[in-house]
Amino acid sequence: MEIVKILNNNFAIVKENDDKEKIIMGKGVCFGKKVGGKVEDHEVDKIFYLQDKIQVARLEELIMKLPLEHIRLAERIINEARLELGKKISDVIYISLADHISFSIKRFKEGFNIRNSLLWDIQRFYPEEYKFGLTALDLIEEEFAIRLPDDEAGFIALHIVNADQKYEDDNMYRVTQIMKELTNIVIYTYKKYFDVTSLSYHRFITHLRFFVQRTLANKEYTGECLDNDLFTMVKEKYAMAYGCVMKIEEYLKTECDLLITDEEKTYLSIHIERAMNSDK
Repeated sequence: MEIVKILNNNFAIVKENDDKEKIIMGKGVCFGKKVGGKVEDHEVDKIFYLQDKIQVARLEELIMKLPLEHIRLAERIINEARLELGKKISDVIYISLADHISFSIKRFKEGFNIRNSLLWDIQRFYPEEYKFGLTALDLIEEEFAIRLPDDEAGFIALHIVNADQKYEDDNMYRVTQIMKELTNIVIYTYKKYFDVTSLSYHRFITHLRFFVQRTLANKEYTGECLDNDLFTMVKEKYAMAYGCVMKIEEYLKTECDLLITDEEKTYLSIHIERAMNSDK
C-alpha cells in the first residue's frame, strides 16, 4: 500500500493496485514514513472502506481530534457487535460511534450526563441491540474504569441499528421517535398495552419500523398490488384497528407532513389487529 496522505502517526490515507483510496489504522504505522512510502499489511490493524467523500472527510476530522484509545475502543465494540448480533454493520458506524463514545466519556468525567428520552422505547423496539449496548458499557468500564449510565446503552443500540446495512436508513433516532408516537396512538386507542412477548407484537414492530422508514423516504409498499376487496374487508372486520390507522394517518400528516397509501393502511391495520389481539 502506498501512502497518499499522513493523518498522524497512527492513521494514513493509502491506495493499492486498484487506485482506490482507503484509511488505515495501526499503532505507529506512519512513524518515520513519508507520502509515497509503503505500508506493509502486517503493520495495519484496520482498513476503513468509506466510499463517500463526506464520510472520509468526517473520519479524517475525528482522527485528528479523538484519542487513539477511543477509536480503538469503538473498533472493539463494533467487532463484538458483529460477532454477537450477527449483523452486517456498515463501516460508517466507526465515525458516529467513536465520536459518541469519546463525547460520552468526556461528559461523564465532567459530571454531565444526558438522559435518553427514548430509552424505554429502544428497549422495546431493539431488545438485542440494547442488550449489546449494556455489553458495550462493560467494555468501556473495562478500558477506562468508569461506568456510564444505562441511557448510553440505548444510544449505542441506536448507533448499531442505524449502521445495520439491512435497514439502509441514516436517521434511526427520528424513526424511533415516530415509532414511539405511533405505538402510543395504538395503546391509547385500545386502552391496553402490547404483549411484548408475543410473536404478533414482534411482527408488528418489524412492520412498523419499515413502514416508518419507507414513509420518511417517500417509498411506497412494494409487495403485491392491493386488492380492493381486502381493503374493504379490513375496514369492516378490523374497524378498531383501521380507526387507529386513521389517527396514525392524521398524526403523520399534521406533525410530519407525510402521507400514507391505502396499501400501507391495509397492512398496518392487519398488524395492529394481530398485535393487540394476539391471544385470539
